[in-house]
Amino acid sequence: MSDTASQPCSCQYLLPGFVAVHVGAGHQSKERSNQYKDTCKKACLNAIRALKNGKNASEAVCIAVAVLEDEREEEQRLDTVGAIIIDTNGNVAAAASSGGILLKHSGRIGHSALYGCGCWIDQQENCSVAIVSSGTGEFLTKTLFSKSISDQCIENDITPEMIKTILNKIFLNRTMTPLNADKYLGFILLKTSLNTDNDRTVEFVCSHNTKTMCIGYMNTNQSNPHTLFSELQNNETLSINIEAFVLNKQSACSCKTF
Repeated sequence: MSDTASQPCSCQYLLPGFVAVHVGAGHQSKERSNQYKDTCKKACLNAIRALKNGKNASEAVCIAVAVLEDEREEEQRLDTVGAIIIDTNGNVAAAASSGGILLKHSGRIGHSALYGCGCWIDQQENCSVAIVSSGTGEFLTKTLFSKSISDQCIENDITPEMIKTILNKIFLNRTMTPLNADKYLGFILLKTSLNTDNDRTVEFVCSHNTKTMCIGYMNTNQSNPHTLFSELQNNETLSINIEAFVLNKQSACSCKTF
């Protein structure tokens, strides 16, 4: 069960593409962190190869998600996976998948396949936000999670405080049934905009309140993906990682990290 969203961009400038992936927010074993990282790396490399061979964002995001689904061992195929792609024309695509049918209840449709829940894209003039999410599917569905996060990020500057505030408002502090159920969440998000030099600024967010979340990302000017096996630290209830990059024809450089 999966959902894919894509939006065209009016930008006429060929700039580096960008790929971001995750293999689910959950309680992944630290001993297997290298396996999760390898899966993210392979998904990134396959998607980047597709972009360099002329595939568009929608085609490349399907390739990335297929790798995320197929490369994991059977006992690891329990978490939602997702990918976001920006192609060299500035088109954006996002896709989420339940990761297979293992331990899935017959007849249940998870949040991955539902409108605005598993993934979302909002494309505005010279700016776009794309998000894919994982976590407690019933609660992600009730809050229209991906769209709700996107709506806030497209209108506001992204900071750790802003992310924490909107997560508390729309999800963590919201009363939902069953009252005693755990509200687990994890998501990756890309916000892109063009600056006055027609370079592309990409803000990348990864946040989760699960024990772990493994992610990977790279652009078409890089030869190796960056991966992160993110873990909650002692007494930490929410992890928020934010990085920003400027993509131009010559290079891609990190400009801020929170």
